[in-house]
Amino acid sequence: MKKVGIILVISFILIATSAAMYLNSLTQDNFIYPGISINGVDVSGLTVTQAKEVLQDRIKVGKVSFTHNEKKWNYDLKELGFEYDYDSSIDEAFKIGRSDNILENWITVLKLNNNKQINLELSRTDKYENFDEIFSKIKSEVDRQAVDADISINTAISITPEQDGYEVDIDKLKNLLITELKDKNEDIIIEVPVKVTQASVKREQLSSINGIIGEFTTTFNAKVAGRSTNIRLASSKVDSVLLMPGQEFSFNNATGKITLAAGYKNAPVIVKGELQEGVGGGVCQVSTTLYNSVLYAGLDVVQRRAHSIPSSYVSIGRDAAVAYGSLDFVFRNSHDYPVYIKAFVSGNKVTARIYGDTTKHKNKTLSSQVVEQIPRQVKYVNDPTLPLGKEVIDDPGRDGIKSVTYENVDGQTKVVSRDHYPAKTKVIKVGTGPAEAPAVNLNPEAINESVNTQNQENTIIDSIFGGR
Repeated sequence: MKKVGIILVISFILIATSAAMYLNSLTQDNFIYPGISINGVDVSGLTVTQAKEVLQDRIKVGKVSFTHNEKKWNYDLKELGFEYDYDSSIDEAFKIGRSDNILENWITVLKLNNNKQINLELSRTDKYENFDEIFSKIKSEVDRQAVDADISINTAISITPEQDGYEVDIDKLKNLLITELKDKNEDIIIEVPVKVTQASVKREQLSSINGIIGEFTTTFNAKVAGRSTNIRLASSKVDSVLLMPGQEFSFNNATGKITLAAGYKNAPVIVKGELQEGVGGGVCQVSTTLYNSVLYAGLDVVQRRAHSIPSSYVSIGRDAAVAYGSLDFVFRNSHDYPVYIKAFVSGNKVTARIYGDTTKHKNKTLSSQVVEQIPRQVKYVNDPTLPLGKEVIDDPGRDGIKSVTYENVDGQTKVVSRDHYPAKTKVIKVGTGPAEAPAVNLNPEAINESVNTQNQENTIIDSIFGGR
């Protein structure tokens, strides 16, 4: 039994020694163990120096490019602070099978030599914050507001197509960058993600504008400088205006406040039924001209009021008074297609044209008539500065008028407006002063005739009474 025990001990020692020698043969003092890779690059059997050379050759901090349409922005990641830590990853790889106790190290080495695979991630210093300024630059060059399609009409109709708007999605761009840099080791190209903003007005919509659907012209005295200037200026303010379906137009919003500072001049204006000098005389002729073209174009009139005195440049009942802050002329495009307003002055004429879809437009006629004439009242006012009983007309006043304006479309007539131009009282001053003395004739010939007559009378008396 004693011999058996000795044999067993010797056998165990031999086996242990053989195993130790075998495991020791698997260990390599200066080389990374088999089955170990870094970022998918096999570094097994390499020294630390060799492994670093391989990684630096295979895995590099490359370049990143951002693109949008024809634009491109290129950046070197290394210059932006991105850098791989080769030494730390290689040191970690080298310590596998060496950093634990001898038994655990042997077990690890044994597994590695029996096709166990360990892939380490190559650590990298990332400086994503350095992209903030770059993203701001890209955004400033890519972002743009959507531009609506535009129309201009001179001798012909010209339409400029719309342009969609772009807005860089910064959050999405950052996430794309992080994902791409994490999954790839080569140079990367990233398409800049954008949010597209559609234009409100499309070329297709404006293409329906093909001709004039409403036009009206009035005349003025071009020799009156202030009024002529005001008409030209107000016309320019309402010229080249596009109205989409359902959109409203305010004359006052278009012209702005009527002031000398805005370029308007003094000219006769109607204030409370009186014609007097004021800033902006003539502006109402432009609103009236536009009002009539609106009627012919079949647009909805939202707000309009006649003057207190009938206008000389348009038929009764077809004027439109405006006064910034109190009276406005407002209309709405009630068609299912856009309309375009042109207003201009030529010589002594101001014209307003409205363009639209002539294929959907129905021509109309307008007419107006006086339906009632209201006699002016007469007021007598005592005036002590006038002789007793003498009458002088201080204000002739005027009769009032009620009118109705009609439109006729396809034989159907309907009322457009009912207007009232109020009467103005006639004022007569009646004298209450002292009675007027009889008139004395101071004509020299009359005086001589009177003297001669008196001399003749004296001669007769002298002959009768003996010449006393």
